[in-house]
Amino acid sequence: MSQHTLWLLRFTYKKLKEKLTVSDSKKLFHEQFPYVIPGLYKRIVDEMLVELNLLNHQNAFIQDDLFCFGLTETFKELTKGYKPKEHITSIFFLVIFSSSLFWCLESFINSS
Repeated sequence: MSQHTLWLLRFTYKKLKEKLTVSDSKKLFHEQFPYVIPGLYKRIVDEMLVELNLLNHQNAFIQDDLFCFGLTETFKELTKGYKPKEHITSIFFLVIFSSSLFWCLESFINSS
């Protein structure tokens, strides 16, 4: 695990106990990702943050392996063509961290 990932884990651990708003999730993501994201991909990231935040606030929502697999595959499909490729993993990690869906990281790592 990289130093950046460890720092993110420590930073977001503090946020685990509280439910983040959509605005908080977006702010957290954009503060931690230091690069400019092209318009189409920025829209995808913002929409994923909104939808994941809404899902996370539903009482009946359960994070299981099927959800994590679907999220991982959807993200990979939607970010095809994104350049530079090295940013895709960071973007996914930050989307997951800022949405407090840590259990989905294993699915992404195993499918890479």
